[in-house]
Amino acid sequence: MPPLHLRGVRWEKFGLSVGYLSGIQEFQTPSGTTIHRWVVNAAFNGGNSGGPLLSVEEGHVIGVVSSKLAPLPPFLAQVLKVLGEQKFGMQYDLTRADGSNTSVSEAQLVAEVLNHLRSQVQLVIGYSVTTTDLIDFLKTSGVVP
Repeated sequence: MPPLHLRGVRWEKFGLSVGYLSGIQEFQTPSGTTIHRWVVNAAFNGGNSGGPLLSVEEGHVIGVVSSKLAPLPPFLAQVLKVLGEQKFGMQYDLTRADGSNTSVSEAQLVAEVLNHLRSQVQLVIGYSVTTTDLIDFLKTSGVVP
């Protein structure tokens, strides 16, 4: 597969990652539309979504970054959910980023920290919507690409 460059905006700075196409995945939406997406072996980070996926060999955009693969075993997903819902035990008063005050349990704080750390992990597999599907979507939505 040809090498790729992945560009994204994060914290008002540009970043660049290099990777390879691992394949293409096809799936159907609930409405029956078939969507294609590139499976990419590259470092995807928060903030890359919406950035272009560039083919080095062809010199043009072949997709738009849409998500990173962050697999979590069902048991651990359930643990995080239970921790986040736990309202008993030691309570802490905290002020959120929007200025609101709330009381949270120790378990809820642990869940917040674990979810935050999980979101910061740099993964090497992600997805990109193909330019063909993106152009079709824009046309269907009345936008001339």
